[in-house]
Amino acid sequence: MTSLNDQQLAAVNAPLDRPVMVVAGPGSGKTRVLVERVAHILREGAEPSRVVLTTFTTDAAFEMKSRIGELVGIKKSAFLIAGTIHALCLRILREEGYPTHEVLKSSLQKWYINDATGPRGANLDVGWRVVLDFISWMKRLNISPGEAPAAIQSLGLMPPQSRARGDVSKFISANAEYEAPKRKEVKIDFEDMLYLVRRMFDERPQVLSKWQGRVDYLHVDEAQDTSTTSMEVLYALSAPENRIFICGDPDQALYRWNGADPFANIFGFKQRFPDGVVRLLETNYRSTVSVVAAANLLIGGNYPGPVDGSMQEAAATERSQYRKVLKVRPSAPRGEGVKVSSHLTGKEEAEGIRQEIEALVDRSSREGAVLGSYRDIFVISRTNAQLRNVESELAASSIPFVVRGALGFFERAEIKDVLGMVGLALNRHDDEAFERSANIASTDFQPYGSPKHSHGFGKRFMEELRGAAATRSQPPCSLWDAMSLVKLNQPTMQRKGVEDLETLMADIRKRSLLTIEECERHGEGCVERGGASCMSAVLAVNAARELAYDQHLIHEDGIDMNAAMNEGTFDNLAELSRAASNFKTLAGFLAYVESVQVAERQRRDEENPDAVSLMTVHKSKGLESDTVFVIGMSEGLLPHHRSITVAADSPAPISFVTPSAEDERCVAFVAVSRAKNRLYLSFPLTLGGKELQPSRFLREMGLLPESQDDVKVEADTGHGVGTKVPLVST
Repeated sequence: MTSLNDQQLAAVNAPLDRPVMVVAGPGSGKTRVLVERVAHILREGAEPSRVVLTTFTTDAAFEMKSRIGELVGIKKSAFLIAGTIHALCLRILREEGYPTHEVLKSSLQKWYINDATGPRGANLDVGWRVVLDFISWMKRLNISPGEAPAAIQSLGLMPPQSRARGDVSKFISANAEYEAPKRKEVKIDFEDMLYLVRRMFDERPQVLSKWQGRVDYLHVDEAQDTSTTSMEVLYALSAPENRIFICGDPDQALYRWNGADPFANIFGFKQRFPDGVVRLLETNYRSTVSVVAAANLLIGGNYPGPVDGSMQEAAATERSQYRKVLKVRPSAPRGEGVKVSSHLTGKEEAEGIRQEIEALVDRSSREGAVLGSYRDIFVISRTNAQLRNVESELAASSIPFVVRGALGFFERAEIKDVLGMVGLALNRHDDEAFERSANIASTDFQPYGSPKHSHGFGKRFMEELRGAAATRSQPPCSLWDAMSLVKLNQPTMQRKGVEDLETLMADIRKRSLLTIEECERHGEGCVERGGASCMSAVLAVNAARELAYDQHLIHEDGIDMNAAMNEGTFDNLAELSRAASNFKTLAGFLAYVESVQVAERQRRDEENPDAVSLMTVHKSKGLESDTVFVIGMSEGLLPHHRSITVAADSPAPISFVTPSAEDERCVAFVAVSRAKNRLYLSFPLTLGGKELQPSRFLREMGLLPESQDDVKVEADTGHGVGTKVPLVST
């Protein structure tokens, strides 16, 4: 521990018999402090099997356990209990004899919920994920299905995405209908792991006492992104001695929308533990002076000064003891300053990033190790959709890249579904497009008098189509042609599904056809003037969404367009429309998409370790890089438009919440603080023809003039704003 700084040492050596909260800024050595703390406890004679360390991911637990083993030896660390809170709860359930034959995957949850909401169940016509969100919300509030009616009535609670979606009683009924067969078949879901342990501790104090006796020291990582239910279980385990060591940073909270509560977990620490000890880790060992200064200015917006005589004063005073101001390490270089650029469009923004990357690599080859390699570059965005232009630009320039923690844009399920629909509308003999999209029903599909959003083409039906196609090899028979051969022999649902698919494809073509004059002006892919091959790309994509796909997503896949957790899906679909608008014809657009997909598969096969990393802010958590580009720093992108239009009357406590400007500031703070030496912030001034304003966060960092009138764009290049803005340390 001799190389620890004073703050780190104070955290590691904090009293072992009192609750401790460590508020750790980015790059401040939080993981090392946790590792050293556990090693310190083991050196003091603690029994390893009675020391618990909970982490955000399994990988983090493995890494920490390995590092602890390096300090105290494998023999001691091997018996340490380290893992996620869900793994710990599953262990408790199984040791207590709770039957957990199977943990349900989402695909099986969908089946159970569809059954629970069907005509024989609650008869509730909403997407299955909306119902699942309600059920999860109830569990996070520790409310059983039997307690739900009284609890909702007495507390006046209803999750935002369930309001105005049907009678509350139907949601309660669906909850009960979902749980009954699960219990009968001895199955649990992901939320049950926490919920059942919490109920067990509440209802069987002897079990709680037993487990409390098995845990001497409890450590919690990433408390800001840990759910309230998880923290309640951990608090219960640490009692009555409360030897709990909590690490977190409210400024890096990213998952409040998914049930985490940084306000209670961090700012409420002293209220829960009046004798608790708070330690701050403020020295940043990662970034230059300029980056640290920008980060401090940005996150300061989440700590407004108190208003005398108001309730906010007490809240601000309570928060102040947890506020850290990042300090640079003594040897930190000043850096090149934070560079800001504006661009007319997202495409021009991607071009600017590509040019800057090429310039950096060129400098590296001419002047030495200015930049180590492509792998030292991150491009970070608020959503996956924003990365599409960068993917295309880097691919066109043969710059190696990898999309971290996600598929490439055109490989995402919702994108491939819509591309399958428009591909089938363009060419009915495209069997791959048929298999991808044939089950997607139009919004008018009512085979039995009520809406259905899938044609019900199951495995048997598709095998029958393939068999029929195989028997007609001369001339070759497509699945579309085979469909007409077997249609009359099908049950009502499938027969009407075939008719609906035929009508849907005809309607997409009808809405998308270009005029003969347009075909003459734009010959791209137009082999039949006015025919199906001369379809507009953007009109076809929009028609597929409007006529079928958006409602299919909502009802069949349970995607809730009003829920924060699903915002990326609809952002991606909107970006697909923008991508299609760059091509006149659908044939030309699909040819481009195919070339991108081929290049993407080739990149995956080659697995080039020296590649630029593209990722969302959420995927960048815990990572760092020499050079970081943060794109989309515009109002509506970062902060996301959902935070700007957040409903003021959202009830509390709510597990699934709409992001606020404060949440989005945390997102921006995480993105900015990934950079070690160079930080580039850029923003488009238009998106799909709509004007955008620079993000408020740029002004908060002192990187833009206070007056919007001072922001200019050079029409000839698409670039504006000072490209180099040095900052001073705060």
